Amino acid sequence: MLDIFTSVFDLTLLYVVGIAFLAGVMFGYTGWGAGLVAMPLLTLLFGPVEALAIFIIGALLVIVHIAPDAARKAEWRAISLLLVGQAVFIPLGSIVLFYIDPELLRRAIGVVIIAAALVILRGWRFPERPGIWVGALTGTVSGFLNGSVGLGGPALVIYMLSTAASAIQQRANLVIINTWVSVLVLGSLFIGGGLSLETVFRGLASAPAQWLGAMLGVWMFSVLRDEMFRNISLIALVILGLSVTIF
Repeated sequence: MLDIFTSVFDLTLLYVVGIAFLAGVMFGYTGWGAGLVAMPLLTLLFGPVEALAIFIIGALLVIVHIAPDAARKAEWRAISLLLVGQAVFIPLGSIVLFYIDPELLRRAIGVVIIAAALVILRGWRFPERPGIWVGALTGTVSGFLNGSVGLGGPALVIYMLSTAASAIQQRANLVIINTWVSVLVLGSLFIGGGLSLETVFRGLASAPAQWLGAMLGVWMFSVLRDEMFRNISLIALVILGLSVTIF
C-alpha cells in the first residue's frame, strides 16, 4: 500500500490536479467539453485507458453536485432518445474497431465537426423543434461514435446548439447526457479491468480540483450572456475538430 501511495502522490499528481481544474471550468460553464481539455493532456502522462479512468473518477464529484439542478431544468422529452441511443449504440460502436481504421474514421469525423460548427456559428438553427426521428438519429450516431472512436459528444452538442432552446436548457440537457455517458463509460472500465488502485487514487485526488473548477464555470455561466455560451461551445467544437483531424 505504501508503494502505491508514493507512486501516486508525486510531481505528476500536480499536473493532474491542474488539468482537472481546467477541465472542471469547461464542464461547469458549458455542460460538456471537460474531456476536450483533460483527455489529450492526461493521455500524454498515462495512456488513453488510465487517462479516461482518472478523468471519469474525478468528474464524479462534479456530476453529483451539478446534475440535480440540471435534472430540474433539462428537457427530458427532448433528450430521452439521446440517452437510449448512448446505452444501445456505445457497445455496438466498439465493433467497428475490428473492421475499420479508427484513425481514418476519427479524421473524417473531425472534418464533419468543423464544418457543422462553422455553419452553426453563422447562425443556422433548426427551423422548428426537432422531431422524434432527428433525436433518435442523433442518439444513434453519438452512441456509435462514442463506442468506436470516443467522439460522440460533438454530435450531441451540435444537435443541442441547433435548437431554439435557451442556453440554460441547452446546458442542462448536455449535463444530463454527459452524466449518463460517464456512468456508462465508468461501468465499461470497471468490467474491462481498467480501474487499478493507483488510477482510483489519482482520480479521487484530482476530484476536489475538478469540483472547484466546475464551481468557477457555473459562476461564469451565471454572469455571461447566452450568446457567449453558444459561441464558446462552438469554438471548442472547432478546436476539437482540428485536433482530431491534424493529430
